[in-house]
Amino acid sequence: MEGRAFYHPGLAFAFDIPEGWTVQNTPAQVALVSKDQKGALVLQAEKTADSLPEYASKRAASLKEGRFVGEDRLQVSGFSSYHQTYDIVRENGSSLRVRLSFIRKGEFIYTFSALSASLDFGRFDPLFRQSVQSFAELRDPAHLRRQPVRLRLLVADGKQTLQEVFARVGMQKEVWPQFAILNGLELGATPPAGQFLKVAR
Repeated sequence: MEGRAFYHPGLAFAFDIPEGWTVQNTPAQVALVSKDQKGALVLQAEKTADSLPEYASKRAASLKEGRFVGEDRLQVSGFSSYHQTYDIVRENGSSLRVRLSFIRKGEFIYTFSALSASLDFGRFDPLFRQSVQSFAELRDPAHLRRQPVRLRLLVADGKQTLQEVFARVGMQKEVWPQFAILNGLELGATPPAGQFLKVAR
């Protein structure tokens, strides 16, 4: 991740992140969450020979009580894509809107799941669409050569602030905010002695 863009050198793709949204990157998915935590966009990838409609049908079957709202076919940065929207009534009676965007890139289908309460979906939709439609082949050699950040654990001494710890171990400043979130602390906070801290190797 750099600025408002997410890069994946291994699978050679990139896409834009809405301003102010938090990013949770795990081996299984990339999850973007709005500042008010009322909207989310989740990206997953799966190697499959299915066509986009076949794959969409399988994914839709997992949406219990989902009511089909509409579908669309678009080109996203030259890639074929297929989009379906569903409304799901939750146990409390409220409605959740989900738009599944399936993009074929090589052997993989990439699925963006855009989610929010149906009443809120309209205000998030431009941001959802912008991120999905920004999905593109990663061609910049500077990003393609990058190695993944590896984590290690340190034990806090109770004297240094989190940002002082990050500086001491030589972490690049642009990743400090993400690692502060990862540690559940503010940059200026002083972790208590004995607490394990996650830092970049």
